[in-house]
Amino acid sequence: MISAGPLLAYYCDLLGVAPSAVPARSIRCVEGSVDNALQGAMYSTGAADLEDLDVLTVAAFALYYLARNHCFPDGNKRIAFLACQRTLAQGGFRLHGSDDDLVHFVEAVARGDFEPKAIARWIGDRLVGMTSS
Repeated sequence: MISAGPLLAYYCDLLGVAPSAVPARSIRCVEGSVDNALQGAMYSTGAADLEDLDVLTVAAFALYYLARNHCFPDGNKRIAFLACQRTLAQGGFRLHGSDDDLVHFVEAVARGDFEPKAIARWIGDRLVGMTSS
């Protein structure tokens, strides 16, 4: 399931930032966003625990909270989309769409144009198995 550690490591790699240079506020924000995503997914589905969650719902909530919370000075949408992609990949899925469509969608999520349920519908309409083209 999604966790803050790999996302923070990716942020450091993406922007060439030393892990020790990541502000404590950013670390707490990512941890809180991941927690909110998991709790939101559980609440929205009525899941008893994390193992009962589907990857689509978790991916949608992760994208929502990480894109909206602006944990970093730069790279928030990229980190949010990575969290979404990696969560989907854990379930054997990927998004199918043009780069432009995906970029516009993530920008719309960051602006607040989509709530998690609408995000899940948008992703679900473009979800394919890892072996599909």
